[in-house]
Amino acid sequence: MDRTGRRIRRAAGWALLVLLGAFLTFGTASARRHSHSKSTHKSRGHSHATVRRHHRTSAHASAASTRRHGRHGRRGRMVRELAFMGYGANGEPRLRSRAAIVMDPDSNRVLFCKNEDQRMPIASLTKVMTALVLLDTGPAWDSVVTMTRPDIYQASHTRLRSGERLKKRDLFQLSLMVSDNAATRALVRSSGLPHERFVEMMNVKARAMGLTGTHFVEETGLDPENVSTAHDYARLLSAAWHNPMVASITSTPEYQFRTSRGMHEIHNTDRLLYGNYEVMTGKTGFINEAGYCFATCVRAAGHPLVSVVLGAPTKGTRFLETMKLIDWAASRRSPLSARTDVINAAAVGAVVVPH
Repeated sequence: MDRTGRRIRRAAGWALLVLLGAFLTFGTASARRHSHSKSTHKSRGHSHATVRRHHRTSAHASAASTRRHGRHGRRGRMVRELAFMGYGANGEPRLRSRAAIVMDPDSNRVLFCKNEDQRMPIASLTKVMTALVLLDTGPAWDSVVTMTRPDIYQASHTRLRSGERLKKRDLFQLSLMVSDNAATRALVRSSGLPHERFVEMMNVKARAMGLTGTHFVEETGLDPENVSTAHDYARLLSAAWHNPMVASITSTPEYQFRTSRGMHEIHNTDRLLYGNYEVMTGKTGFINEAGYCFATCVRAAGHPLVSVVLGAPTKGTRFLETMKLIDWAASRRSPLSARTDVINAAAVGAVVVPH
């Protein structure tokens, strides 16, 4: 046999030996694993039976617990869902505002309230009373008023400038639609009444309306000593709603007018006017001491509803909580009309969220 043949036979032999060794090694390891598995299964047979019995017992106990507490569990889930959406366990609105009320102005029935008799600053909500007293003076709406430096001084975000001339009706629009403090001062100054007398007339009118928790020291609301209660202010806004001019202006989304400086365009600060609500009147207000305030009268489910929110922590909160109150009251108005009870958040601890 030549040298090449011997090399081939030698390589084949070595390959056969390697394969045989691998086969024997695999077989021994498999036998050891099989033996260990049988031993473990025998030693743990009792434990597996115990676990199976425990699982069966736990399953029966769980089923029994579900049968006993199923209703409680569903109620718990419902309560958690209501809380997440901002409602108490009984479905009443949960509010962050310091005080609030929603009422039926036709019957003066209170449908929901929270701290409704607590006196607090009302900021520019003051301007509604200012407007009502100004209307009592019989203003000449087409008369022209020239703005002065005292009108502008610390008037916050006024659009007007000293020396600017505009009609009294445009000042009235500015005061009620965008809470322009300079415009409000100019209106009172041009009324022909001394400032102290005008403010006195505001308080006389409040007493005549039975608003015992309401007091004014000036006409704009910049002073935190202008105070009222949610209940008082709901009654004041109900009166304002019945005044056609106040109702028309406060429910107007935008307005254009001309002054000696040119054209102006304003947009109402009442956000509900840009949604799906039928707003009949409304007023916003804010100073640091009062927080964010909002009062409105809307028609919902075919009936008017007045809502007042005082001391909301943010600008958006006052509108969101107003919508919550309106929607809640509208959904319950029919059954409430035949009942005599009043939902009072102060009496239901779970309803009130601390400010």
